[in-house]
Amino acid sequence: MSEELGKFAEKIGVYIAPGGQASIGTQIIQGQKQLRPTKRIPRGSVHFVGRERELTLLHGDLQRGDYVALAGMGGVGKTELATQYGRRYENEYGGIVWLNARETNLSGEVLKFFSLDLGLEIPTKDQQEKLLTLKQQVAWCWSQYPDSDLPILIIFDDVADLAHLREAIPDEPRFRVLITTRIRNLDPNFIQTISLDVLSPQKEPGKALELLQDLLGKEDIRVKREAENAELICELLEYLPLGIELVGSYSNRQLS
Repeated sequence: MSEELGKFAEKIGVYIAPGGQASIGTQIIQGQKQLRPTKRIPRGSVHFVGRERELTLLHGDLQRGDYVALAGMGGVGKTELATQYGRRYENEYGGIVWLNARETNLSGEVLKFFSLDLGLEIPTKDQQEKLLTLKQQVAWCWSQYPDSDLPILIIFDDVADLAHLREAIPDEPRFRVLITTRIRNLDPNFIQTISLDVLSPQKEPGKALELLQDLLGKEDIRVKREAENAELICELLEYLPLGIELVGSYSNRQLS
């Protein structure tokens, strides 16, 4: 529905429900597109190991309604953990929105999602013809997300600036917000932090070798046969999941 026709319909007291239409003279005015809940989550790795404690903590914090951050250095698996969480608990949410937060304009990403992905026409002015601010447009978008008996999960992946995040998140209690970030020392009054570390023997005993074994395949005997060398490889990679995945995938290709 164009903004002009929509305003005309409002002016004469015609309400058009989402997905509906109204006839005014020879004009047929379409309502806003009827939105359906989204559940768009990256596919994720089939070689995910460990992090059970973090998954449990994450779910508990989100169910309480907290904003939650998965924080850690690059390569520790923040995005993968968020993906695995979304996959595991998908049925406990009425909708899941995944947004790429690498761009500094997070509010723009929200508008792009509602406009391009959901086909929503976002107003630029209010009923008094006053221009809407970007924050007001973002709030309007979130207010249009379909209702559900279950909470709605929003995931902002790779947040670099909390100030921009504050402008982009909804303040309605039906939403749950999860972010991944490299930022440390986050404000505990704003967001709960779950810190992710590497798969070291001290913190995740045996998980680095388990990941390497999964990547090479269950039938591959090199990890068991050369356990010391396999452990040394993981140590040289500083037990970073991303590094282990790259080496494991490369070794697999060399054999095939």
